[in-house]
Amino acid sequence: MSKVYRDSPIGNASHFNFENYADSLSKIILNKDNKTPFTVAINGKWGSGKTTLMRTLKNKLDESTLDKQTRKVKTVWFDAWKYSECDSMLAALIREILEEMERKGLLDKLKSKVLVGSEKIDVLKQMSDLAKILTLGNGPELEKWTRKTEYQNKLSFFDLFQDYMKTILQTFVLEKTEGKYTDNDGVMVIFIDDLDRCSPKNIASVLESINLFLDQEGCFFIIGTDISMIAKAIDAQYNGIKDFSGVDYIKKMIQLNFDLPLLKDDHIRSFIKDELKADSELDPYLDIIVKGLKGNQREIIRFLNSLNLMRILGESLKGELGYEEELLIKWNILCFSSPKFTDEIKGNQKILFEIQNIARMDDEKRDEAISNFKKEEGKEEYYDYCKNEKIVHVLSSGEEQFEETNIGTYLFLSSIAPKEIELDTSSHEYEIKPRADLRGADLREADLRGADLKEADLRGADLRVADLREANLKGANLRGADLRVADLRKASLIDADLREAKLRDANLKGAGLLNADLREADLLDAGMNEVDLAWANLKGANLTGASLIGADLLEVDLTGTDLTGSNLRGVRNLFVEQLSKVKSLSKAKLDNEILTNIVNTKHPLAAKVNPIDTVAASTASVRGRLYAGTDLNNIIGSDDNDFIEMNATNFDGFVFGEKLKVYGGSFINDRNIMKGGLAYETQIKQIDFESGAWGDSYNAMGLFGDKYIPLKKNTPDKLTKLLLDNGDKYTLRVGSALELPNGYELTAKQIDVSGDKVWMELSRNGEFIDDRVIIAGDKTRGTWIFNTNVADEIGVEVMRVHVTNIFQGQVDSLVVVEGLWLIDYKDVLEIEIGNKFGKLEVESIGSNVIVMKNTCTVTLSKDNTVDIAEGMKFKVADSNNLKFNLIRDKH
Repeated sequence: MSKVYRDSPIGNASHFNFENYADSLSKIILNKDNKTPFTVAINGKWGSGKTTLMRTLKNKLDESTLDKQTRKVKTVWFDAWKYSECDSMLAALIREILEEMERKGLLDKLKSKVLVGSEKIDVLKQMSDLAKILTLGNGPELEKWTRKTEYQNKLSFFDLFQDYMKTILQTFVLEKTEGKYTDNDGVMVIFIDDLDRCSPKNIASVLESINLFLDQEGCFFIIGTDISMIAKAIDAQYNGIKDFSGVDYIKKMIQLNFDLPLLKDDHIRSFIKDELKADSELDPYLDIIVKGLKGNQREIIRFLNSLNLMRILGESLKGELGYEEELLIKWNILCFSSPKFTDEIKGNQKILFEIQNIARMDDEKRDEAISNFKKEEGKEEYYDYCKNEKIVHVLSSGEEQFEETNIGTYLFLSSIAPKEIELDTSSHEYEIKPRADLRGADLREADLRGADLKEADLRGADLRVADLREANLKGANLRGADLRVADLRKASLIDADLREAKLRDANLKGAGLLNADLREADLLDAGMNEVDLAWANLKGANLTGASLIGADLLEVDLTGTDLTGSNLRGVRNLFVEQLSKVKSLSKAKLDNEILTNIVNTKHPLAAKVNPIDTVAASTASVRGRLYAGTDLNNIIGSDDNDFIEMNATNFDGFVFGEKLKVYGGSFINDRNIMKGGLAYETQIKQIDFESGAWGDSYNAMGLFGDKYIPLKKNTPDKLTKLLLDNGDKYTLRVGSALELPNGYELTAKQIDVSGDKVWMELSRNGEFIDDRVIIAGDKTRGTWIFNTNVADEIGVEVMRVHVTNIFQGQVDSLVVVEGLWLIDYKDVLEIEIGNKFGKLEVESIGSNVIVMKNTCTVTLSKDNTVDIAEGMKFKVADSNNLKFNLIRDKH
C-alpha cells in the first residue's frame, strides 16, 4: 500500500514498443553501407521516454555481434546537463570519450600510437588543449596556445583535431593501432541525453561541438531532445542575428528525425501491471486511469505516487474518515487532468454533482442536458466541463459516485498532501484573463502573445520558453516564476512583482518594466536592450552577461546588483552614484563618458572597477570572426570550391542575406586573394513589419551593412534606404511634428477627438509631400499608406503610419501613433553590371540577387587595414602567421 515508484529510464522498453524502435535504429547504425558522419534526433516531450529508448538502443549496440553486413560499434554516453557550468562543452565531450576508452583499457594503446614529431604525448591533455583552442575566441589565451611548438607543426588546429580523432577511432573502435581506418569497419556512437535541460548558451555550445565532428568519418550521434524547445533556445541565444532560424540550424545538423509516437492504451496498461507491478487493487480501474491520464510514463508514475500518498493519509485517519478506492482514484485523476475543475469544486460542490449526473446519462439525453445547462443563469462558465472528454469519462465510469456525504473526504485528503508532490499540468487548459489565479501553473512553451494578464497571480508559475510578446502583465505577481528563455519582447510589466523570478536567457527587448520589483531576480544573459526600467528595483539582482543596450535606468536601485560582463552601452539616465552601489562591474561594457568619470575621478566606485577588465564601448568598428593560420591556403583549403564565409551569423556588420566569401585553391596564393576569389552576394528577403498592426511583410536587402528596399519586386537594380521600421509608441499634440530621419516630419495638423480622426501631413525639410485623414483604431482606415512614383517605378510604397488612439489631454488634443515605416525615396541607388564598389565590381544582377567580385588582387599585408568596399575592411594582425577578420566602420 505504501509503495513509491521511481522514474527510471532503464527496463521499460518492452512495454512501449521501444524494443522494435531500437532494433530499427541499430540496423541503420550497424549497416556498413551507411556512411558517416550521421546524426539522429530522438524527439519527444518531457516524460515521453527518450532516455529509455536511447538506453535500450545503447544496450543493443553494446551486445551486437559482427557478420558480413555489419561493422564494429563502440558507444559513449554524454549527459549534457551535467556539464552546464563547463567553459567548454567540447572539452567535456572529448573527456567523456577518452574516459570511456580508459574504462575499456584502450587508452594505453592510444598513448603509444599518437606522436608529435618523435615524442610521445599525453593524449588526454593534448585533446583537452585542442578543445580549449577551438573554443577560445580571439583573446590572449589563444596566443598562449598557438605558441606551443607541437601545434605550430600542424596545418591548423582543426587538422590536428581531425588527426587525433582518426587515431582515437581506430584505437577505440577497431582496437588496433596500425592500418587505415574507414567507417566501413566500425563507428563510434555518441549518445547525448537531456540536451533540453541545458541553458541556451550550453545548448548552442553542444551543437557547435557536434558540428566539429560532422566532417569526421566514423562518428554517429544520437541526440535525445525536444526539438521545439531546443529551436527556441537557439533562437534566444542568437536573437540579435537577423533572419536566423533555430529550426533551420537544427535541420542542417540532423539527417534522421525520429519522433516518439504517443503511447497506446494497451502499452500503458502493460507498463502499470508488468513493469511497475502496481497493486492488483488497481486492476478494475485501469481503464479509467489509462483514458483519464495522458500517454506519458512520467505522469503515470507521479499519479501512482500521489494516489499511494493519499491512501497512506487515509489509513492513518481511519478512525476519522473512510474512503472508497474507486472514488479516490477518480478524484486523483481529476486533480491531474483537470485541476481547474477540482479547484472550482472546492468552492461549489454542487457543480460536481450536476456534471456527474449529466456524464452518466445516455448520449441523447446528455446532449440535451448540456444544452439546457448552458442556458441556465450563472452556469455558463461551467459549460466547458460538461464537454471535456476526460472529465466525462472519469465521472461516467464505474459504480461509485461522488455525493454530498463523501466528497469532503477526498477534498480533505488532497488538501493535506505535501506540496512537494507536484502534479504535471502541462496538458491543462487555463483561463487567460486579467486577475487570473495562475499560481504554480504549468505554462511551458505556451503561446501567450498579446495575452491580457493584467494583475494576474502567477507566483511560482512555470513559463519557460513561453511566448509572451506584447503581453499585458501590468501589475502581475510573478514572484518566483520561472521565465527562463521566455520571449517577453515589448511586453508590459509595469508595476509587476518579479522578485526572485528566474529570467535567465529571457528576451525582454523593448519591454516596459517601469517601477517593476526585480529584487533578487536572476537575469543572467538576459536580453534587455531598449527596456524601460525607470524607477525599477534591481536590488540584489543577477545581471551577469545581460545586454542592456539603450535601456532607461532612471532612478533604478542597483544596490548589490551583479553587472559582471553586462553590456551597458548607450543606456539612458545611468549615473555614477547608481553604479557606486553595485556588487560588481568587472568586464562590463560602459560608454566612454561613464568609464572616464569613474576611473579618472576619486569617486569611491573607482576601487570597484578594473579599467583593464572593463571594456569601453567601441565607436570605431564592428568586428567579425578571427581567421588564423600560416597563410590563406592553410585557412581555406587547396580546392577551388573551398571557401570561408562571413554572413549575419558571424559578423554583426551584415544584415538580412549578405554574404562575403573568400575562395581557396587557385584563387589564393600565400596572403593574396586573386581576381574573382572575393565574392560578395546579397539577396532580397521577406521581412516582417516590426509593428503588429499590419501583420504582413516587405521586401528588403542588405548592402554593405545598410538596409535597403528594392523598388522592383524581383530585380534589385533600384534601391532606396530603409529609414524606419518600428512599432514604438509616439504621442503627438495637435500642431506638433514628429521628427523622422533625413529631414522627414509627420505633423498632426488637426485632431477630432469626438470623431476619432486626425489630419496628418508628411513633409521633408519643410516641403509638403502628402496628407491624409486617419480614423484611429480602425483596422483599415487606421493606417495611412503613402504610395508615389519613384525613379520611373509606379506606385512605390514610401511610408506607413498606424494610429491607435485619440484623446483629450488637460490642455491639448493628443494622437497616439504606434507603427512607422519609411524609406528615403528621394535618394535612389541605381545599380548596373560593371558598377564598382571599392575593390568589388557588380558581376550579375539576377532574380532577387546581386553578385560582386574583386577585379584586382587583394593582399592581406601584415599589420594592415585593407579596404574592400563601402566601409568594409579586412583587419590584418601584426603577426608572422596570418590572422585577419572582417570589420565595418560604424556609420
